[in-house]
Amino acid sequence: MSASSALTSANLYAMTSLAPTATRCRLWHRAGAPTPGNTPQGVAGAIGRLSTQRSLRGTQAAPSTDTEIVMSQNLISLALTAEQLTAIEGALATLEENLTGLIALQPAQRRSLTKMGDKSEVFCRQTLKLLQQNPQVVPPSLDVAEAAADLVAFDQIGSFLLRLTRLSERAEDTSTALGSDLMSFALEGYGLLRVSGHNQGLEDLRRDLGTRFARRAAHATPEPAPATA
Repeated sequence: MSASSALTSANLYAMTSLAPTATRCRLWHRAGAPTPGNTPQGVAGAIGRLSTQRSLRGTQAAPSTDTEIVMSQNLISLALTAEQLTAIEGALATLEENLTGLIALQPAQRRSLTKMGDKSEVFCRQTLKLLQQNPQVVPPSLDVAEAAADLVAFDQIGSFLLRLTRLSERAEDTSTALGSDLMSFALEGYGLLRVSGHNQGLEDLRRDLGTRFARRAAHATPEPAPATA
């Protein structure tokens, strides 16, 4: 294992696939839960989805009271030091410097290419071996040497591709989990602002938050196609 790859794996080891946990505890006032009648549609819909997600995770309903304590979502807690971030940047720079020969395919190219899968890989290896052993049957148009070089490079890429893919997936999952934690927190905080914001001079700011959220949600929703006669 190279020093760069070992360093990258060590610094990002805390990134894991999504696994729900609950470690924070917050007060949630039933009277403060936003409703479609008095809350911008985007916020109300998101809060409804949050409640549904909790229900699907098996959260038991507490007895009906004015105030109930529910666990706030906390899928992951992660803190990278400045030293770790510097080491990660250096490791990525080393990878980029040593992998300048990599290419990027266009989507159309990727779809049209004849691909070698796990089963056909054996076929390709055996065919190349037979042609190398019997050069008298190989026409000049078929470049056996180039095919052999491709196989060597294929094996070299395969020696680290799986590790890079796994690391990338864990980074994506971690980013998704952190964003979900933030969204869950913001929706709960917005509901609490509806209750306590009136006496704290926060009502205008709370309305502005809801309006911004609803406007962004509307922009993200595609318009329905017009009906055809």
